[in-house]
Amino acid sequence: TFLEYFCASEYVRQFQQAQTLTIEQLITEVFGKHWQDESWHEVLRLIAGMIDARFVGEIIEYLMEQKINRREFVNEMSIQRNRRWRHKKVLRKEGLLNLLLAANCLAEVRNKAAIAPIANRLQEVLKKEVEQEYPYPFKPEAAAAVVSAIATVGQDTPTTLNWLKSCLQFSSSPFVPEAAVQAIAQNWKDNPETLPLLRQLAQSDNNSNVRGTAVEEIARGWKDDSETLPLLRQLAQSDKYEWVRHVAVVEIARAWKDNSETLPLLQQLAQSDDNSNVRDKAVEEIARGWKDDSDEKLREFAREELELRMEN
Repeated sequence: TFLEYFCASEYVRQFQQAQTLTIEQLITEVFGKHWQDESWHEVLRLIAGMIDARFVGEIIEYLMEQKINRREFVNEMSIQRNRRWRHKKVLRKEGLLNLLLAANCLAEVRNKAAIAPIANRLQEVLKKEVEQEYPYPFKPEAAAAVVSAIATVGQDTPTTLNWLKSCLQFSSSPFVPEAAVQAIAQNWKDNPETLPLLRQLAQSDNNSNVRGTAVEEIARGWKDDSETLPLLRQLAQSDKYEWVRHVAVVEIARAWKDNSETLPLLQQLAQSDDNSNVRDKAVEEIARGWKDDSDEKLREFAREELELRMEN
């Protein structure tokens, strides 16, 4: 916003033009006082984008040195693995704010080559966090934030994509593999290997969350590809994982509402899918997407299916 921009500009003016703010003061009194407050992060990022890279390097080093008591940012969460639910303590992204802000500041630097050693060290620290997930595994938003940060700051580094692909095999990690799918799809969309990889993951990965995330990314990033809709129809009707069928139903209903085959498919799934959650989702999508349809039979179908589910 303009307010954040003007706030950042004033700090930069004091630092560069008026010289009433030293780099030490900028680090300790501005970044030091506010890095734990996410409402300040946009201001701090803007400052990083306005000053010389070598100063941003000092800020990044300062942020990497900060310690966070991660026990203060832990939640209990039910996690399904091998069809069994377990309660685990998981880390919220607030427990990683210093590193996430450091990555965001680095992303604002135009001449990253000027601070290449610091940038490389930050990437290695972030990767180590993902590889170890110690002492707590990440919550979904924490996993997504860290993996996305690595992809963003390392997009021009040849090894980053291969590292993200290796994350797909982190079988002990609850949410890192699906975060890696998102990062690959969104940051390497133009890579010729990305879509084939996503198709493979959507159909054959052993992790249902990875499969579902791959379906979402294919539907949203490659909607106009001639093979996308047939693939989603196939998955919606026959994938062995209920979550994948659920995701496919949502994506088809919302992205291909005007396709003549979409409504019949949803009606079929609403009545015949083996899983009640998938059937319910198909009914919800019909009610949401075709609520103003003039077809009385369709409205009656939706009413009957909703009433049936309420009774059960």
